[in-house]
Parts: sequence; structure tokens; C-alpha cells
Amino acid sequence: MPDRPVNLIVSDDLQRSRLTVFFRLLLAIPHLILLALWGIVASVAAIVNWFATLIQGQSPQGLHNFLAAYVRYAIQVSAYLLLAANPYPTFGGKPGYPVDVQIAPPAPQNRWKVGFRLVLAIPALTISAALISGSARTYGANYNYGLGLAGVAALLGWFAVLAQARMSRGLRDLVAYAISYSAQLDGYLFLLTDRYPDSDPQTALADLPARSDPIGLEVSDDLVRNRVTVFFRLILAIPHLIWLTLWAIAALVAAVANWFVTLAGGISPPSLHNFLAAYVRYQQHVYAYLFLIADPFPRFTGKAGGYPIDPTVATPR
Repeated sequence: MPDRPVNLIVSDDLQRSRLTVFFRLLLAIPHLILLALWGIVASVAAIVNWFATLIQGQSPQGLHNFLAAYVRYAIQVSAYLLLAANPYPTFGGKPGYPVDVQIAPPAPQNRWKVGFRLVLAIPALTISAALISGSARTYGANYNYGLGLAGVAALLGWFAVLAQARMSRGLRDLVAYAISYSAQLDGYLFLLTDRYPDSDPQTALADLPARSDPIGLEVSDDLVRNRVTVFFRLILAIPHLIWLTLWAIAALVAAVANWFVTLAGGISPPSLHNFLAAYVRYQQHVYAYLFLIADPFPRFTGKAGGYPIDPTVATPR
């Protein structure tokens, strides 16, 4: 067992059957029915597990195993439904599926964290809702196959698989990342672990491919924030939002001109390139300030370097 108590294991080879992918939603119905029924029992077990863990400081082995099996099965069904894996899952979540989850045995937990688990989980629930609509937490209630980030990736992957009988690595990894975060959150909420979900993609997939892109992002932020400027952040950002809107009008005209010139000459003119690159940098500086990713008040010029969150744009070629 790795050092993470909830760990996603991906052994998928990206090959897909066009026929089963075309009818994937229909084929998953029996699993969704079983998950809904199992989810009702799991909801009761989760409540009992909360009281038991609060009293003795550790999840009982029987409840832990029951809820871990439910989470594992829900993850496998999600992987099948969202095209992250191809084989039809076994009923019950037998280990060895191409997208599977390992869950560590029961371990001591902080009773204060157990008592306020639902409150502590609110930020993670918000992130999970944006990533994936279905999980072990929702199969037993009102499951909604919505278009979270994983749902969009699965929809795009559906067309890709029908065209080439193969799932895109990037789309598969995106779905696997969302599923991994959901599994961590399931384990945290069901008191299988007190380790808070980790949103780092490397937590889900350690072998993510890396490449060199013409546009990158340099991050030098130290996470320290000024309480006063944070409290008034939206008001303080108003001048930047106004200037950004005005600059966007000019950038739109420059982008159209750049399209024609690049179409004719095969390369973006340095002047237009630099103007648009400065706009892109300034836009990201403003968003980083507005969304509390960085603390210093940005310059109004989009100058490269100096800001804690700074995009890098390669020269045209």
C-alpha cells in the first residue's frame, strides 16, 4: 500500500470497443441500479461509522471494509461510464479493474476532525462538484450524470473512440484525475481516512506526460496574504477590471489584424505579438489578484517578470 490512504491505480491501455462505447450509458444501467441500492445501505453504514469513529477514534474494521468496497465499486462504475476504462465491471467491485482504487486499513483519527467532518469537507466538495458529478456519495441519493469536467472529457472521448477505437490519453487522464479526487473525498467523508483530499494531479497520476509549450506559467507566490486587501479584494480590483475591458477591445482588433498578417506572412509580427502577449500576461495578473492566487497589486502594463503568477510567452517563429 502506498503512503496515500486512498490511491488510484490506472492500468488502462486506452483501447476501446466502438460498440460498447456507443451503448455505454445503457450498458451501465444495471450497475447504476445496484449502486443506488447499495448506496442506501452505505448511507446508513456511514452514519453508524461516524458515531463509532467519534467514540473510539478509529473506524471499526467491518464498517471500514463495507464502505471501502462500496467506494471501490462506485469508482469502477464511474471509470466505465466515463470511458476511462473499457472492460465491463464485475458486480461488487472486484480488485484488478483497469481503473481501481486502493484503500488503506483503518487507522486512528482525530475525534475533532471526525466531529466536524462535513464542515471541513465543504471546500473539497466544491472542487469535486466541478470535476465530476457522480461519486459514491451521490449514487445512493439522486445521481445526476451531469457535465462536470470529467463529463465533458467523456463526451469528447465518446466521439474520439467512435472515430479511432482508442481513447485519447489526455482525456483519459483528465477523467482519471477527477475520479481520483472523488475517491479521496469519498474516503474522507466516509471516515475511511482523515487525510484531506489532494488536488495535485500528480497525486492521481504519477506518470503524467510533460511537454515544452510556447506558453507557460511561472509561480513564485509564497501563499502569504494581507487580510485587509483580501477583504476588499473585489473593490480593489475594479480599476484593473475596467482597464482590462478597455484593453480587450483593442486586443480584439489586434487579434483580427494579427490573423490576416500571419495568414499572409506565416509569422506573427513582433509588434502585434508583443502587444497581445502583454494583454495575456496582464489578464492573468488581474485574475490571479482577483481570485487570491497572488497578493501584490498588479501593474497596469502586463510587464513580464516581477509578479508572483506570471505567464511566459515564446517569441513567434
